[in-house]
Amino acid sequence: MLIGFTVVAAPLLFAIVNAAVQMNHLSNRSEQLVVHGVRATRSNQLLFEEIASLERTARIYQIIGNLDSIDLYVKNNDRLQGTVADLEKLTLDGESRRDLTALAEQGNALLRQLKSAKPNSVQMAQVVNAFPQLSDLASKVSTRISVQIDSELARLQLATQTAQRNLFWQTLLLIPMTLLVV
Repeated sequence: MLIGFTVVAAPLLFAIVNAAVQMNHLSNRSEQLVVHGVRATRSNQLLFEEIASLERTARIYQIIGNLDSIDLYVKNNDRLQGTVADLEKLTLDGESRRDLTALAEQGNALLRQLKSAKPNSVQMAQVVNAFPQLSDLASKVSTRISVQIDSELARLQLATQTAQRNLFWQTLLLIPMTLLVV
């Protein structure tokens, strides 16, 4: 009787364990996607805020010529570099990494130019006019990250549908198999 009960319960236990494993896998993937998406979104917002702050500080220095503006610019650039480093920790494609590297390098180049430029000079005007290019790079990175998150979401949805289909068929096969064993 115990052997018969074990034979009947074994397929059911297999189905339950398999369902738990698949749900755990899907749960982990969705959690990673949410964490990745939130970190990417937060870093993207910071990236644009920091670029705007850099541009504001550069324009203030261009007009007023206050040396404190250079110190503030250095701090803002350090925050920009930190945000770029945070974004680089995410799983990104090659183009996004190249654009992030270019953005960091261009930010540092603008800092060097700002330090050597005099207020109201042609060189300072070039520094200020370079910020739209920096924003364009940030926009490219932001767009690529959004596309990457969307494609990860599509893959997760496909995996969820596949898991649901597999579990449905296993359950459907479990009923006649149990009846046969009984």
